[in-house]
Amino acid sequence: MAEGGFSEGVSTTLRLRPMRREDIPTVVAIERLSFSLPWSEATFRRELEEVSHSHLLIVEGPPPGEGGEGPILGYACWWAVTDECHITDFAVAPSARRRGIGEFLLNGLLEDAKRRGMKRATLEVRIGNTAAIALYEKWGFTSIAMRRRYYPDNDEDALIMWKERL
Repeated sequence: MAEGGFSEGVSTTLRLRPMRREDIPTVVAIERLSFSLPWSEATFRRELEEVSHSHLLIVEGPPPGEGGEGPILGYACWWAVTDECHITDFAVAPSARRRGIGEFLLNGLLEDAKRRGMKRATLEVRIGNTAAIALYEKWGFTSIAMRRRYYPDNDEDALIMWKERL
C-alpha cells in the first residue's frame, strides 16, 4: 500500500491520464460543483495549451464493457516551479467522493511530479475544507502558514500546506 494508503480494489479500476482539450467541458462541470470560485473553460485551455510548466491529469473510472474510456471522476493541475510541485487545482466529482478516488489522484499526481524531478510539494486550501486538509495530511503534507482573507468570494483564509519529500 502506498503512503497514505488506498484500497487496492479502487486502484485497479481507475486510470490516470493526461488531460485533453475534449475533457474540458466535463472538468468544468465538476469544477463548478466543487468550488465557489471555479476556473473557466478558458483557464483550463490556457493551462493545458499555453502554460509550459502546467501539468493536468484526469482520473477515469472503469470503462463500460470492453475497451474505451471510463467516466471522468476527477482531475488535478500542478505547476513545476524549480524543483517544487505546486498543486493549483484538485477535485473529485461530488458523486464519486469518499471512495478513494482523491487518494488515487493525489498519489498519481505526486508520482508524476517525482518522475519529472520535483522534490517537494505545496498547495493552498480553504481553512474550512476539512476533508481536503485531512486527505493532504494523510499523504504527508503539513500546515506551515496561513494566507489571511485569501479567497475573495468570502474572505476565507487559506492554509498553506507543504510536503518536504516526494
